[in-house]
Amino acid sequence: MSTKITVFLITCREDYSILGLKNLHIFTPLIESLNNQTFKDFELIIIDSLHKWRNTFPINEAKFKVTHIPPKPSPWLNIGHFHSSNSVNTAILHAKGKILVGMCDCMEFDSNYLDKIWKHFMNGYIALPTFTYLYEYGQVYYHEELIDELIKKGSFSKEEIANMKHGWSVYELGDPVRDTRYNQTSETTKIVNHEWYYGISVLPLKDALEVNGNDENFDGSHGTLDVDVGSRLEMKGCYPFLYDKTIITREHLHEGLSPRIIKDYRPNWKTNLALYQLNREHKRIKANTHKLTQTEIDHIADQTDPECYDEELFKYWMENQLTFNLEKMREVIK
Repeated sequence: MSTKITVFLITCREDYSILGLKNLHIFTPLIESLNNQTFKDFELIIIDSLHKWRNTFPINEAKFKVTHIPPKPSPWLNIGHFHSSNSVNTAILHAKGKILVGMCDCMEFDSNYLDKIWKHFMNGYIALPTFTYLYEYGQVYYHEELIDELIKKGSFSKEEIANMKHGWSVYELGDPVRDTRYNQTSETTKIVNHEWYYGISVLPLKDALEVNGNDENFDGSHGTLDVDVGSRLEMKGCYPFLYDKTIITREHLHEGLSPRIIKDYRPNWKTNLALYQLNREHKRIKANTHKLTQTEIDHIADQTDPECYDEELFKYWMENQLTFNLEKMREVIK
């Protein structure tokens, strides 16, 4: 009998990385939340870049099926670079559920979380949950000294600190630190377009295979990875996206990614935005099926912030473009 939901977690963080709660393992909030779900027909897949070093004791507390695996091979992983699309595609390869529900480590949520997502799917919608942040169990509210306080307690690269300061610049003093989509609508639920498809959105397996997963070109150049998936789903034709403020994950603030894996920190590129635009312009529904043309490569280079451009890394990307078919790869795994 098939599973209804595959919950998947991609992680590249050390065991005890939750800021202010140093004795709490990063998997514990997730495992405890899943143990308490009223909806029971699900599995959990953990795609773990630290798989061979991981202390897995929280998994032993799970009352449901857990598959704990490393990401599939990736040229970006080989050079110690970000590889998030590769990890998502690993989840798609192994998922048995009709829908995939993504998670970040250090997350917790209410007991009816999966039930609400499944009911939306049964009613013909792809749920887009919202999220907020916790610090020492309480809601995070922005104040000017907060980031400095977190930096003192955690271990972050210069790039992670810069990203945090940039990302939180949207908040005013005293604002709750949460999903920036939240204040863009006064409605509790709202039908939205692909530009809202990010964070921890739901992905039907059938649709994931039809669009051939996340685009792994330039994997790790942070940007519009999720929005590109939503765009290709929308172009293909899928259930409407439904943003729902009552489906909430709460993520504990945490340290940066493990330096045992991520060794190649460079400034954020805008290449994913260029890829997203190219996919829309050419109405490319399927990712990872062709290599970029020289014209497209030149366009992406032109769209990259000159301060972030790195000729060596750009050349490596061009020489290691991947093409594959996730559906055929799943057949081999079976």
